[in-house]
Amino acid sequence: MLSKKKSKKKSQKKSSVKRAPKAVDHRLANMPKNLASFYKVMAKHSEDIIDREICLKLRQLTETLENDISAPFVSRMKQGKLAESEISLLPESLIPFYRHYQFMLRRGYNKSHE
Repeated sequence: MLSKKKSKKKSQKKSSVKRAPKAVDHRLANMPKNLASFYKVMAKHSEDIIDREICLKLRQLTETLENDISAPFVSRMKQGKLAESEISLLPESLIPFYRHYQFMLRRGYNKSHE
């Protein structure tokens, strides 16, 4: 004889345990949002002390800037695909940082294809 198993439905209550808030990098709180995302990507690609010093100077500079750059422009910056005409649209103080970022991308590409 076959017996039917009873299925018990458990009540799915949401846990009343509160999770800790996400860790916030307070250094990035004063930066414009899109420039902060560029800084984060640049910091991830840094490999040596020179890269880290340049990232530190970028962070210090972006904390003083009042204007942000548009999100689509920053996404192209992160890919390293800005044309020369677009680079001239960057604030003059950010151009050396973008050029160094391009160098970091090329260096990483060359290392991966050796």
